[in-house]
Amino acid sequence: MDEALFDALRTAIIDVGAAWSDSDVLPKGAVNDLVGLFSWIDSSSYFYQGDEAERIRQAAREAEAMVFRYVVPAPPGE
Repeated sequence: MDEALFDALRTAIIDVGAAWSDSDVLPKGAVNDLVGLFSWIDSSSYFYQGDEAERIRQAAREAEAMVFRYVVPAPPGE
């Protein structure tokens, strides 16, 4: 897994969330792409085995958590 590239993805997710933090609406297509990151990254893990596959699956979970933390957080109480 390319850690430098994944670090850039982390930064991009945080930056997008910050840019949209005051918006009442979010671009549907962009949000769909961000939410799709989990399945895209996770599915690539099946090309690998062992520790590398697990690192990729962990990256998928982390990307998903970041999207829901920084970009499209659930309203309080949900």
